Amino acid sequence: MDRLDELAVLVTIVDEGSLAAAARRLRRSAPSITRVLAALEERAGARLLERTTRHLAPTEAGLALAARGRALLADYSSRLRASSARFCSSSCSFFCCASKTCGSVGGPS
Repeated sequence: MDRLDELAVLVTIVDEGSLAAAARRLRRSAPSITRVLAALEERAGARLLERTTRHLAPTEAGLALAARGRALLADYSSRLRASSARFCSSSCSFFCCASKTCGSVGGPS
């Protein structure tokens, strides 16, 4: 299981307030969400959510990990967008330069 995916699942559970709502939002089955949560709790060595059949509440450790996970996921996402923008910018520069220099790509000869 991807560690970023585990964090995304935890953050979604905390945000949505239930395992079922998190499963719907992530378009996954409820049992798969439960398995991801169990694996994350095992890895963390702590209970991250207190849950009964009618109530779910993050523990102190769960709140701390969800907050840190939210920040990590936002940073990861912004860095991907920045990398993508740089790649596109350098690719566009290449094609613009190529069309002006040799006239074979997208411009008149």
